[in-house]
Amino acid sequence: MMEKDLRSRRLMNDQMTPEDLERINRLVADTKRFLEMYATLPYVRDEFNEDSEAFLAKHHLDVDPEEMKFLVNDEYAQERKRLDEDPDAIDLLPEAAFRFRQFLANKFAARDMMIDKYCKPSNPRMIKWRERQMNRCLAGVGGVNKAFVHCPLAIELDLGCSVGCDFCGLGAPKLQKICRYTEENAAMFRQILADAHRIIGDAAGFGTLYLATEPLDNPDYELFEEDFVKEFRFIPQITTAVADRDIERTRRLVHKLYSSAGFIHRFTLRSVEMAEKIFAKFTPMELLRVELLPMFPEAPTFVPFTVVGGQAKHVKEEDVREGDPGTICCADGFVINMAEKSIRLITPCHMTDKFPNGVAEPVKRYFESADECAKIMEEIIEEYMITDIPDEEPLRLYPYLERCETMYGDSLQSRFGGMIFALDKLSRPYAKRVIELLQDGTWNKHEIVRIVTGEYDANPENVFWMLNQFWKQGYIYDSRLFGSIQA
Repeated sequence: MMEKDLRSRRLMNDQMTPEDLERINRLVADTKRFLEMYATLPYVRDEFNEDSEAFLAKHHLDVDPEEMKFLVNDEYAQERKRLDEDPDAIDLLPEAAFRFRQFLANKFAARDMMIDKYCKPSNPRMIKWRERQMNRCLAGVGGVNKAFVHCPLAIELDLGCSVGCDFCGLGAPKLQKICRYTEENAAMFRQILADAHRIIGDAAGFGTLYLATEPLDNPDYELFEEDFVKEFRFIPQITTAVADRDIERTRRLVHKLYSSAGFIHRFTLRSVEMAEKIFAKFTPMELLRVELLPMFPEAPTFVPFTVVGGQAKHVKEEDVREGDPGTICCADGFVINMAEKSIRLITPCHMTDKFPNGVAEPVKRYFESADECAKIMEEIIEEYMITDIPDEEPLRLYPYLERCETMYGDSLQSRFGGMIFALDKLSRPYAKRVIELLQDGTWNKHEIVRIVTGEYDANPENVFWMLNQFWKQGYIYDSRLFGSIQA
C-alpha cells in the first residue's frame, strides 16, 4: 500500500479535500449497496460468484471485485478475523473494508451518544426512571438492549396502520383514523411539542413521529415534521414499510435528511420485488444513511428477530430463541397519539402472555387540549416515575432472575440472557440474605432491614443502601409498571 494511502486513513474529515471526501463517501455507498444486495436478494451470491466484475458493472458499483470478495467470501473468513482482532493490522485492510468499517463505527458511536446523552431527559425524575428501566432491560430484555436508544417520546400521527405486516413487532391495529394538519390540529401539535420540550428537555427532540403506526400513512407527515424540526432543530427518524408506495415522496424525505440535522432512516423491505425496486429507484449515495431491513424469508440474511405482536399467539415464551429480545420497542417514556388524543406511558419488556407486544403500558389517558396533555404528562411523571423504593409493599425480584451457579459462582442470572450478577463478589456478608428475602417476596423494605440487622451486625443505613442499589439496577419488581405482585 502506498504511503499516501496510509496517511489518508489517519486524517480527520476536516483535514481532507472535498474531492477526497466525495470519493470516500462514494466508495462507502457503493460498498454498502453491494453488501445490502448480497444480504437481501437470493440470487445475488450466485451471480457475483460466477462473474464478480460483470455483476458490479451491471449495477454500476465502482468497487474492486477482490475487495468485495474479501468482505463476503468464506475463503477470507480467517483473514478477516485475524485483522479484526489485531488493532495494529488495521492498515492491512483493503480500503473498501477500512472505510466501511469506519462508517459503521461512526454510526455505532452516534447511536451510543443517543443512548448516553441525546435521549437522556433533563427532568430529574425521568432521568432516574429511564436509567432504572435501561438497567432492568439488561436482564428483562437481554444483551440486545444495549442497542436500544430508550427515547423518552414518540408521537403517533395516526391511529393504526394501513400496511398490516405479518411480522409487526408491535401488533399495530388496522388504520382507523388520521390526524390531518388542520389549523386546529397544527396549533395543538406545536404546543404539545413545546410542552414536551419544557417537561422532558432536549431529549424529546430525539423521539419519533411514529410508533405502532406507518409514518407515511399520513399525507401531511412532512408538515408535522417541519414543525418538529422548528421546535427541536432535528429530523425525526422514520421507519417505513412503504418506501416504495410513492418513490418521489420518499426521495424528498431522504434528501432532507442530508440537508438538515438527522441521523438515519430505515426502510423495511417486505419482499424481493420491493427490494429490487428500491435498489433500482435509489442511488447508493441516496441510501447511504438509510438502513434496509429485509423482512422476507427469501433474503439470505433474514432472521425473524423477535416473536412478538402479530406472531405472539403462535409462540410459547419458552420457545423463544436465546438472545431474542422479545420486543422491538426502543422507547421509554411517553407515546402521544394525535389522532385519538391519548397519552400513554410505555417501557420495553420481554414478550409474555400479559405483554404480548413486548411493551408494558401501565397508564393511558385522554386529553382535549395541549394544556391538558401537558398536565397529564406531569401527573404521570409524579405518579409512575418513582425514584425511591416503595415503603409498604412487599419487595421481590423480577421473576426472570434465577439463582444459579455460573462461572462466577453463586449468581443471579436472567433467563433472557444479557446479565449475570455474581453474588459471591458482594463484599457485605449479609448480601445473600437480602437476596433471599427478595426472592421470598413477602417483606417490605423496613421488614427486610429489620430481619437483616437482627441476624447480622449490620448498620441499617448500609442495608437500606444495598436495597436502593438493587432498585436502581432494576432487579426489584416495580408494580406500578407491571401490575400487582399477585398478577
